[in-house]
Order: sequence, then structure tokens, then C-alpha cells
Amino acid sequence: MSLPDSSRKEADHKRATRQDTSLRPKYVENAIIKADARDLTRHIKPDSVTLTVTSPPYRNAIDYGQHVSNLTSSKQEWMRGTGGDTTEDYLQTMKEIFDQVFQVTKKGGRCCIVIGDEVVNGKLIPLPSLLLSRLVNSENEDDPNLWNFRDMIIWNKVTSGRNGSGNRFGVFVQYPYADYFRVNIMHEYILVLQKGRPDHDYSAQDDADKIPLNKILKRELCNSIWNIAPVPPNSINHPAPFPESIPWRLATLYTKPDDLILDPMNGSGQTTKVAHNMGRRYLGFDLRKEYVAGAKLRLNQELRISGHLFPVFYKSAWSQDAETGFFDTTEANLSANIPPGYKFVFKTESDKIIRGKQGVYTYYVKESNYLCFIIESNGKHSRLNMGSIEARGSMLYNVLLKLPAGPFVKKDLNETIPEPHIVNKHQSIKACIDVLEFTGHITKTETEGKEQYFEITSKDASARDGLKDYM
Repeated sequence: MSLPDSSRKEADHKRATRQDTSLRPKYVENAIIKADARDLTRHIKPDSVTLTVTSPPYRNAIDYGQHVSNLTSSKQEWMRGTGGDTTEDYLQTMKEIFDQVFQVTKKGGRCCIVIGDEVVNGKLIPLPSLLLSRLVNSENEDDPNLWNFRDMIIWNKVTSGRNGSGNRFGVFVQYPYADYFRVNIMHEYILVLQKGRPDHDYSAQDDADKIPLNKILKRELCNSIWNIAPVPPNSINHPAPFPESIPWRLATLYTKPDDLILDPMNGSGQTTKVAHNMGRRYLGFDLRKEYVAGAKLRLNQELRISGHLFPVFYKSAWSQDAETGFFDTTEANLSANIPPGYKFVFKTESDKIIRGKQGVYTYYVKESNYLCFIIESNGKHSRLNMGSIEARGSMLYNVLLKLPAGPFVKKDLNETIPEPHIVNKHQSIKACIDVLEFTGHITKTETEGKEQYFEITSKDASARDGLKDYM
């Protein structure tokens, strides 16, 4: 039986309506979702994003899939320097992503890309410049289909270039000749792009939205170089998180409360966490469910905005002599590095010469948790969390548990502390001995020449199994 024309038209209309509904984008906000950043327009309303802050994945430096596998495996496979994409493939993917970002960004909105040059087999690949050539109008005119390049901020990582992959000067120290010189990589770039120009209406500006013209803005944020220390290693389950200070600064300068902030390659969730804590709406996307889950967990954690660093310059004459040390700091100010609730207990000087000068330990305690700063003669200091003597698995617990029953000297204990806890191995062991002596768990005994001997004062010192019960 055939349908009358009117019924057929009505059925066709319903079918078309159902199809349109299934194809209609489902817009979201205040969400972190597992999705491909090349499909942003399926999830985000056009012309709605005020600010994008993102850091594209390192093309060659990190295998993110291997990192995710390592999160749940006792066998930690090497994941650095193993990326497989060609530079051309990488740039094409980035072009597709930032074209999507352009479509969802409102007029006058900004896109800030944190990206660095890449080193492959000693060759420097200028990824920021190559990416810019794909995204912006070279004449920097207001093209309705291309980003305008507004600013380039250099993120000075302060210390990172002296360690890890950024350390290229190390070989020159061994062979100080012209053919071996390479500079340490101390920086990345923050590319600030804008979609068109905003329609300014100064008469409609709210005084509550004014950005404070304070000392930090005038001395640091207004400059093209931002001095921000990197995120400490292993503090976040992600191989390359940028500091929360970066999205915090950009959101402060470019957004107002309730504006929408996007990170299409959200990773550890630094951008979404900062946006949420600053009263902005947020959207984060990532291809890996493990990173999505981690970013969601971090949303309501307390912000970790690092202190603002102001560089100090002084004149110095060139010397033909070899000079040791990395810094010329003669005094280390630790006040900004002491967590709330800790109080000063005591200070002691090392009994071993470090680089020609004595190291100094400064101790703080919160209830029974001990904190130590090891300050070297070059001004560099490390923070050592020793924990509580009573807490199983803490550094102090492990050291006391493994001390010899008879007299011992500090240098005999170099293998006592588990390797993952080490900051500066020999100094860390001596610091633990200092605290255990301070708490009365060990005491000094006789000396032989320059060697000072210690022994445990616990009544169960001779019975290693009984020490656990005693503690």
C-alpha cells in the first residue's frame, strides 16, 4: 500500500529532521574530552573562544604512546628521541588543528602556542618559524582567513638548559675549542596570534576588568622575555607539562571572567586547570584517555603559580683562565621555597668541602616531617623531603632501619638511601644523619683521626627486626 502524497511528504520531513539532528554538532563547554583536535568544530560553537593556550606535542623528542604504557608498567621503556613523524607531516597536522582553532575563535580572540626549536642529530630545526609560515599572513594584514602574528614571547626556562636535552655546552666544557661550541637551549617561544581585530569600545569597559599596573607587570610581563622555571621532573604524570604560570599570565592579560579558554592539545591539563581556577569557562581535548582522566582530576587542585623572577645584571671582565661554578650567588633566599606550616629547626655546615667551599644544610619541620635545603658553594640549592622518622617508606625511616648495629661513619652509608630519593647522594645521607642525631636516634662516639663515628641509641639497635617494632 502506498502512502498518500501528504503522508509521504510528512514522513520524508521527519526522516530528514532525524538525519539533521544526528549530524548537528553537539557543542560543549567546561569539559575535557577525548577527541581529535582536527575536529574541534564538531564540539565547539563557532566564534566563541576568547583565548587558546596550547603546546603542540614534541615531534621527535618524546614518544607519548610509550609514556602512557610506562604509567602502568613496571618496566620503563625509553621514550625520548623516538618520535617518528616527518617535519612536513607534523606541520601539516598542526596546520589542520590551528585552522580549526581559527574557526571557533571569536573576532579579536587570541591563540598562544608554546613551542620550541628542535634538535635532531645535532641539527637545529626551527619549528616555530616553520609553523608560523603556514598559519599567518606574511604581510601581517587583516586577512579574514589567516591569523595575524601579534607578539613573540621568549620563555626563558632559567635553569633547564643546563641539564637534560638542553645541555649542549657540556661537550665544549670537555673540549673548549671552536669546533665543539654549542649553546645550551634555555628557551621556548610563545607565539601570540590574533583573529582579525577586536571592536574596541572603551566607553563600555568595566573598571573591574582593569589589569593592575603593578611592579610585576611593569618589570616582567610587559617584556618579550618571561623568566619562568620549568615544572619539576616527575611532579606530574606527563612527560612535558608547561608551568601553570604561562596560561595564568596569558589569561590575566587577554581574558575576563567567564570568557572561554581552549587547549586543543590539553595533555596534563595545565590550561584547563588554570582557566577553571580563574573563573573562566574551559575546554580541553586530547587523544589519550589517560591524559584526559589526569587533567580532570587536576581541575580542582590548588594552583601552583611560581614566584616571579627578575633578572639582575652586573658587569664582569673577560678572563683567560678557567673558572668553576655555574652561578655567582653568595646567598640563597629559601623563604619562597618553604611550604606553609614548616618552622625553622637548625642549620649545620657540611664536614666536606664542596667546590672549595662548605655546603650548608638548613632544616625545617612540620610536626614530624623534615625538610632540608642543601646549598652548594655555587649558590645552587636542592630541596630534600626526608619525611617522618615514624612513616614507613620515608627517607628517614629507611636510613634508620638500615644503619649498622655497631659504630659507623657517614661515608660508609653511601648506599643506604634508595636511589629514587636522591638529590645529591652524599650530602643527602649526611643530612639524614644530622636529623637523626638531632632527634636522639643516634649519637656521636669516638673519633679516629678525621673520622667521626656514630652509633644508634635505640635499645633495639642490635636486633634489626626489632627496630620496626620500636619505631
